[in-house]
Amino acid sequence: MGLSDLLVGTWAPDGGFAPHIYYFDELVYILDGSVTLKYGDKTVNAGPETFVYIPREMIHSWQNNSSSEVFGMLLLFVPSFGPGIKGLMTELGQLPAGPPDMGKVAEIFKTYKTEFVRVSGEESC
Repeated sequence: MGLSDLLVGTWAPDGGFAPHIYYFDELVYILDGSVTLKYGDKTVNAGPETFVYIPREMIHSWQNNSSSEVFGMLLLFVPSFGPGIKGLMTELGQLPAGPPDMGKVAEIFKTYKTEFVRVSGEESC
């Protein structure tokens, strides 16, 4: 297992992830655009050059607030995913176009030590 995995992500307007949890630390650096990150009892509206540390085992979610532009994030995972972030992204990328089957997404995430978490009364940010 390596020391870390680094991912550069770009998401469509209003894109995001429902509440989920990792069993490793995540460091997020916003490159451009605007995103709302929720983690623990904190909500951060983050823009370019914002850095956020999300400790392992902390439920978190995010939502792209850009209406016409995508935003970019650098995501650093410590320690690494083991089988790798590339495997996770490859499997997610093979899902059919359109709204994702969240059951299938959750199954893929679990393979990579990640799981979605239901937060009472909240689907995402």
